[in-house]
Amino acid sequence: MLRREGLPFALGASIRNPFSRDLLRYCVLAQRPVSLDEMAASLKKPRYQLRNHAEEMEMLGALKVSEELWPWRPAGHRYEATERLMESQWALTGLGLMPGDRWLTEEEQAPIREHIAERRKDKEFMERLDRRLEEDLPLFERMAGEDDPLRLWRRALAWMRSRRKRNGR
Repeated sequence: MLRREGLPFALGASIRNPFSRDLLRYCVLAQRPVSLDEMAASLKKPRYQLRNHAEEMEMLGALKVSEELWPWRPAGHRYEATERLMESQWALTGLGLMPGDRWLTEEEQAPIREHIAERRKDKEFMERLDRRLEEDLPLFERMAGEDDPLRLWRRALAWMRSRRKRNGR
């Protein structure tokens, strides 16, 4: 299977999660391999939750497990940001690391939501939008690539871990 050059769209949804966003932001700002213990201590978040989010970010291609040898070896993997993440302007914007970029506040979102509601009531606009969507659907399907069931994978992994703990392994 060929790996696409850019980051997948699923990363955009993951960045909206506060744990994933903090994890990625910390790895980008550290600019070195970071252990889960170090991240948990500095972000003041549970290590087990950070591990799950780090594994998902690794599958999406935003983080990689560092193979660099250190004289001291903290327990668990050390993660670092990939080149694909560092070169992705939209991902860095979503993390709030580009100058002047940030998530909109509720007050800033209100006029945008009103404008969208007005446009949805306009029948001509909705017909044009539907027609354009039908024309561009093949392009969107090609851009999306193969479907990767990440959430199902995480659930299955969590179930397997809980079964192993119950069985005393």
